[in-house]
Amino acid sequence: MIKIYGSSNCIWCLKAKQLCESMDLEHDYILVDDIGFDEFSKKFPNVRTVPQIMWGEEHVGGYQEFAVKVNEFITKESEESDND
Repeated sequence: MIKIYGSSNCIWCLKAKQLCESMDLEHDYILVDDIGFDEFSKKFPNVRTVPQIMWGEEHVGGYQEFAVKVNEFITKESEESDND
């Protein structure tokens, strides 16, 4: 499960959400305003920017790191289906 922590006025947060939707990846979009900055800071110490993205237990980072990870995932899935 992918969790995107973002804000309502963040273009990169929206792009991360749209990437999940376009690739049919299960995800939750969590507004930092809803959980509070204190909770966000506990989950991501020393981080002050959004989006922050978790893929399972792995902290992927922001949008660009996430896009690379999605590409790797899709490539791996494609290679595995080619080998079947």
